[in-house]
Amino acid sequence: MIHDRNALIESCIPLVWQLTRKLHRHGDYYTAEELASHGFVGLVRAADRFEPERGLKFITMAYRYVIHDIIRARDHASGKMRRRQVNESDLPASEYGPMLLSETLPDEDSVAPDYEPDDRLALVGDLLARLNARERLVIRECVMADDRHKATLGSMGAKLGVTKERVRQIREKAIHTMRKAVAS
Repeated sequence: MIHDRNALIESCIPLVWQLTRKLHRHGDYYTAEELASHGFVGLVRAADRFEPERGLKFITMAYRYVIHDIIRARDHASGKMRRRQVNESDLPASEYGPMLLSETLPDEDSVAPDYEPDDRLALVGDLLARLNARERLVIRECVMADDRHKATLGSMGAKLGVTKERVRQIREKAIHTMRKAVAS
């Protein structure tokens, strides 16, 4: 079965590149190679879910999964990520060859260098103090709680009297506020 899966994937590699070239737009956040990697993820998902007894050709299924993953990645990047103008001269030289832009940008998930590991609790307290009461509650119960006690968006929405989507928006705004505070 594994051999058949690999054969299916290998047979559709040209399809991924063809669809990537067709769907890549000049100026996209992702390069064609990055979009192709999303297409390959779709191809693997299609191979994992392919059931020949259903009578569908694999290439038809792969086509749908590859297009879905490429378009989803492209649209997500264009709507959620902000582009940053960088000149090549601004990028640090590397003795191992050219560096990726992602290697030159600061990691948003890292803890501020001014804080020692022992002071992380103080950092979290400082960050939570910057949030309003509703944001603090959402962060504490949806993000900081251990997995067994973590509130779902739906249960938090019921508690606050708002929709799941509104809870998600509150959570994202609070996380953005905290990241901004760490970066400054």
